[in-house]
Amino acid sequence: MQALVQKFVILLLVDLNGPLNARTEPLIHAGGKVKRKGVLLMTQIENLEAMLAQGKDGALVRYGLGTAYAAMPDQAAKEQAKAHLTACVGFDPEYSAAYLKLAQVLQSLGDIAEADEIYSQGIAVATRQGDKQAAKTMTVLQKKMTSQG
Repeated sequence: MQALVQKFVILLLVDLNGPLNARTEPLIHAGGKVKRKGVLLMTQIENLEAMLAQGKDGALVRYGLGTAYAAMPDQAAKEQAKAHLTACVGFDPEYSAAYLKLAQVLQSLGDIAEADEIYSQGIAVATRQGDKQAAKTMTVLQKKMTSQG
């Protein structure tokens, strides 16, 4: 069952991965639901929240929730993303992608100092793991963020 849950979450994350910008499909608001790439984020959130309610908590579930909430435009969703991504890092302090997404969420909330710290932690984690691309991405985003502030 655990393997099935992980496969579901991984498939979910593949669909949610990637930043929203002018070159990607925009958010579409329909009936209180938010769609992206033809997938209902609210349905994905509901499914992952149900997994939490069943006691199936872990880094992948929290990352999925954090990523889904981060893709939504409102402040309350960004706060939810922050909470879930923080929990994700708590479950797996070596999950470099979670640091990247958490720093981006913090930046979108205007918490530049905390985002800077999370980028630094994420760069250290990625470097320890030999994940050069993640370290480079976070370094570039951190420098861009601090040069604007």
